[in-house]
Amino acid sequence: MFEAVYRGFAEEFPKPLSRYSHARRNPGGLENENLGLRLAFACASLAGMTAKGLIPLSALLLLLLAPPSFGQAQTLPTAEKQKIEALIKHVGDLKDAKFVRNGGTYEPSTAVRFLRGKWNANRSRVMSAQDFIDKVASLSGTSGKPYLIRFDDGKEIKSSEFLLAELKKIEY
Repeated sequence: MFEAVYRGFAEEFPKPLSRYSHARRNPGGLENENLGLRLAFACASLAGMTAKGLIPLSALLLLLLAPPSFGQAQTLPTAEKQKIEALIKHVGDLKDAKFVRNGGTYEPSTAVRFLRGKWNANRSRVMSAQDFIDKVASLSGTSGKPYLIRFDDGKEIKSSEFLLAELKKIEY
């Protein structure tokens, strides 16, 4: 069916658009884009669309298929990144405590790797150290349970409270 659609379109529009005419001379270049453009017109013609109807459809497809870079958040300010790095380092430097996540107990070095990985996975949502604490280092996305810091004396504190206290020390 694909070949029939393409052949029918090629007969109706035998010459490629001038902007893409160099594609025939450059097989590794825009040939696929030219083919995709021709197929879009072929599908539109099969659907009975006119050129006026194709323009809004093309715009919609462009928005849906375009990379999402225009919708991404701005980059994290350097000062905020340094605060987050300091918070993660502080967790890693704990000698008398363990990190508790979803019922499991982890060494500080494991907690550091986990927090960095979760931060990397959520970078677009984190615009400040406060966001890092609220959106990355407080709760399990899987279980909804809070992360805890358990000290050797048995005392437990929510990681959000621990990190907020450390953030206040860093900021003042």
